[in-house]
Amino acid sequence: MKKLAIILAVIVVTGCSTANNYPQENIAKVSLDWPGLYQGIFPCADCEAIGVSLTLNDNDTFKLERTYKKGKWLSTPQATVGKFTWNTVKPLIYLPEDGTMLTFFVGEGYVTAYAIDGNRIESNLNFTLTKVPANNENTQAK
Repeated sequence: MKKLAIILAVIVVTGCSTANNYPQENIAKVSLDWPGLYQGIFPCADCEAIGVSLTLNDNDTFKLERTYKKGKWLSTPQATVGKFTWNTVKPLIYLPEDGTMLTFFVGEGYVTAYAIDGNRIESNLNFTLTKVPANNENTQAK
């Protein structure tokens, strides 16, 4: 009986110590239904609004499009494509753009733009994009 207890203790200790050798993925990445198209309107300092469309793919690539609105004038959508990275602990992703990193908090059915330091932008203005239902993605994502 004593030998059995020792063997079980060795198995438990060995199992626990080897589990830490595997890289752990961000909990949001593995638990949320995050891939898809997100859309919304962001505030603009020198125009009326910015229409934003962000596509997140399950291979960690993205397409970010912004259209600026000033009066009746709409700009040509400005697109950035690339590969984003996940924060190792927080539900944040980082999108490279023009030498900087855009930071987004990933929630179930939405993403919110965060400050570069990974903190929420303190504002009453809207910085959230809402996920477009899958049946609407084909018509709006292209």
